[in-house]
Amino acid sequence: MPKCAGTSLMTFVRRKLVDGQFYIFSSFEENRMWGRPEFYAIPDQKNLYFVFGHTLSEEMVKVLWDQPTLLFTGLRHPEKQLLSFYRHHILVANRNGVEPPSLHKFVAENSDSMSQQLVRLFPTAAELGGGKTLAERAISVLSLFEHIYETDEFDSTIRPVLDALDIAEDIDISDNVNPVSTAELDPDTYRGLIQEMYDNTSADRELYHWFRDHSVIDARGCRRLEKSALTVRLKDVFRALPDVAGCQDIVRRQVMGALLDEAVLIGGLDRLCDRLRREIETNNEILLQAGVMIQVACADIPEPAAK
Repeated sequence: MPKCAGTSLMTFVRRKLVDGQFYIFSSFEENRMWGRPEFYAIPDQKNLYFVFGHTLSEEMVKVLWDQPTLLFTGLRHPEKQLLSFYRHHILVANRNGVEPPSLHKFVAENSDSMSQQLVRLFPTAAELGGGKTLAERAISVLSLFEHIYETDEFDSTIRPVLDALDIAEDIDISDNVNPVSTAELDPDTYRGLIQEMYDNTSADRELYHWFRDHSVIDARGCRRLEKSALTVRLKDVFRALPDVAGCQDIVRRQVMGALLDEAVLIGGLDRLCDRLRREIETNNEILLQAGVMIQVACADIPEPAAK
């Protein structure tokens, strides 16, 4: 979920594992920089201990579900989350020298971002739950998750995730989670911004309050939604999805789409195209030389003797 301390969690866990044990799809450019393959190119996904990012879909969950898995996500107070998300967009734009989004454009594209994210990535679950409103459909998706941490109570609520990874240390997120206060804005602008965030989080507020009022904690400390008329079973979602091979192909296209979206967001589409062209040229050269070597090898094979 965007701006719910995911970067802190990702960075911390990544330091505890080695390449090949994790897949992070929050920064595709960083994956390329460090030579890490994207999900569809990982030779053995059974070696993955930790899969995390903003585009975890129901199809990816089905692909990974043949081994013990803790499906988790995080929530944050809606106005805080959307304001932090807006500030993040401005910071990313400024850092990469592109025009930052206007507030009007941002809220038009990102209102109720937590609910929208859940329903977009788990549409089958949203449909199976039978909910009529965006919030109800998001609640059905949220019912799938075995653990839901809270950003405002991160230190205590993230512990089941770390326990599942056999990590005893705690995480300090104080340097990463953007506060609600925005010192660079004058008071009137800030009040208007907060009001805009409130006006565009009605479904997220319903989702968040439902979670606060209707969650239970098990013996492991995992917090999930209690059963209700909106609850959906994961096995029913899996049954409605294509087979694992079909889900693999869907995930490949999802990752490619997210990769392109990130390139546009950071103004890096030209860099991505240049890198892909170089890789294509190198691979074509290797193929050409390999073809010549095959021809030479075939020419050296003696003809069978005639009887």
